[in-house]
Amino acid sequence: MPPSFERTHANFLRQRYNAKDFIQKVNPEDPQLDPDELDEVDDLIEMVTKFLRDFQAVQSSVAGNPAKRQICIDSIDELESLKDQLEYIKDKDEQLHREAVRRAR
Repeated sequence: MPPSFERTHANFLRQRYNAKDFIQKVNPEDPQLDPDELDEVDDLIEMVTKFLRDFQAVQSSVAGNPAKRQICIDSIDELESLKDQLEYIKDKDEQLHREAVRRAR
């Protein structure tokens, strides 16, 4: 059974600020993440992915309610954007780390 729309939306509203705050505090072109931040970005990607699945599951159950359906669509769009940004930061950090190791040799 899919999660309820209300619970999914309320949890998302509380948690999305964690991802937004992380994205704002990091330079996406030169993240220089420490081990705790690497753990945090992994946790945030996992959280965003979970909310994406939840909203996709909920979307069909609210198809008859245009307002809730639109909230699902908007939330999915925002979550996909947050996930893309978080994955970019993580990938960029890994790329810069590999380059630094290569230069150090």
